Amino acid sequence: MAKTKGLDSILPSFTQLLMTWALSAAWVFIQSLSALVAITALTRVEFGVLGYIGLALWVFGFLFEVLADHQKTQFKANPANEGKFINEGLWTKSRHPNYFGEIVLWLGISVMSVSVMSGMQYVSLISPVFSFMLIYYVSGVRMLEARSDKKWEIQQNIKTTKRMYPSLCLNFKNVYFIHLKKSPKKGVKSNEFGIFNHQV
Repeated sequence: MAKTKGLDSILPSFTQLLMTWALSAAWVFIQSLSALVAITALTRVEFGVLGYIGLALWVFGFLFEVLADHQKTQFKANPANEGKFINEGLWTKSRHPNYFGEIVLWLGISVMSVSVMSGMQYVSLISPVFSFMLIYYVSGVRMLEARSDKKWEIQQNIKTTKRMYPSLCLNFKNVYFIHLKKSPKKGVKSNEFGIFNHQV
């Protein structure tokens, strides 16, 4: 059975295990707030423009994440790619396309839920913001970037990654407030979020 290094380190401690599961439960609850508001709403509203916009965002984000995960699985299944950084499909556009898809997915759920909200229920719109902050600052991008930079040391295929702004994804530069900074290798820039990486 495969072992998870992070989980193995907390199993011996009941306190750490309890805290981990409590934080995970809080994570799921906050991230699901918009969906919970919509599911438990007593009022019935027509599935209007916002509903279709939210549904389109959800479908796009879901398919984007599924495709990214599938491409990574296929890449890792090839023995010739062992030790290499994936640079195929959506991964030529982003170093973390699966996370991008998940963020868009939760945004879509929140947009679909707006029509049934009132009063304090609008607070639940923090859900997609929370999702982004958690993925970037806590559990996702930052941790992976630290490990990947050490493991691959900015391999050539990472340095030559194309721009993140394909026509499929529109131009997310303003959406993500990307600020470029110099990477350890001269002539290569990456945004501070680490989600997108390209050569300029």
